[in-house]
Amino acid sequence: MKHRISYIKGIDFNKNQKNAGSKAIKDTHKILETLGYKPITPIHMKNNIIIRAIEYLRLKLKFNFLPDDSVLISNYPLRFDMGRLYYKQLLSTKNEKIIKLFVIHDIQELQFGTDATDNFFYERCRLDKNIYIISQTEKMKTFLVDKGIESRRIIVLGIFDYLTPIQENRGRIGNEIIIAGNLSIEKNGFLNQADNCKNLKFNLYGVGLDEKILKNDNFNYFGSFSPDDLAANLNGSFGLVWDSEELNGGIGTKAVYQKYNSPHKASLYLAAGIPIIVWKGAALAEFVSFNSVGLVVESLEELNDKISSITLEDYNLMKNNVLVQQNLIREGKYLKSAILKFLRALNSI
Repeated sequence: MKHRISYIKGIDFNKNQKNAGSKAIKDTHKILETLGYKPITPIHMKNNIIIRAIEYLRLKLKFNFLPDDSVLISNYPLRFDMGRLYYKQLLSTKNEKIIKLFVIHDIQELQFGTDATDNFFYERCRLDKNIYIISQTEKMKTFLVDKGIESRRIIVLGIFDYLTPIQENRGRIGNEIIIAGNLSIEKNGFLNQADNCKNLKFNLYGVGLDEKILKNDNFNYFGSFSPDDLAANLNGSFGLVWDSEELNGGIGTKAVYQKYNSPHKASLYLAAGIPIIVWKGAALAEFVSFNSVGLVVESLEELNDKISSITLEDYNLMKNNVLVQQNLIREGKYLKSAILKFLRALNSI
């Protein structure tokens, strides 16, 4: 069966070009466009009540009178100011012949606690058998199934793609650990305990750095880059994905999310050709171990011994495995594969 496929193209109004938060959304748009899918682009309504009312009616007509066998793809959650309105209309579409596919980027309940938007999403997914989901990991899929959503309507992504023109491998054997992204102590409390990792060097890239950290000889700061330029400027031995308040993994409220999601930061490192380090309890640990693209540890205090025991042959073997993932991630193959699985499931009904 031939499906007419469109997608909701969220608008990025963030003027800070060094904020990587929206790159995953933009890359999703680009990948869908390479597949020939047509965007439905919202307008920027700000606080104009009249324009909001007009847009509300336009959406209602748009979604309820799409041709039969149409497929609408949307990121979840949308990253623009009318996101909640779009979801209400999209999720409540009356046309029973319309299929809706949501690519999950974040689940706010897992990040921050109970969220009303997520609860409405779960409810509509339970009631509407034409809603499908691309989940980041198997553990996130299990979480959604526990919310009452049918397993057959959930496809697992595995890891996010990261589109970048970089082709070379930036990783090099040694004890240099890259930390990229938000460098604030609130998000990286373990930085205060880096004295216990004296044999490691930390190469920092990003925003929010407390300059007091740089008094420690373990740290080198290389500045902040736009998401599209960052991969080409990374240098080090391993990329660290570590949302914990301490050197031990999984400590603190923000650490819970690691048990379910696939951090976009991991995709950045692999796209740059750099092996990664993740917490043993993270959902991504299974991916790292299965594909042999890095180290899985319970605590960063293990790294001194682990890294010192890695031979050049060991590292090059790891790098070869990273190269395989680098090519897939740079070309958007993970999302393309997930959408292909979705279409096959659709056509088999």
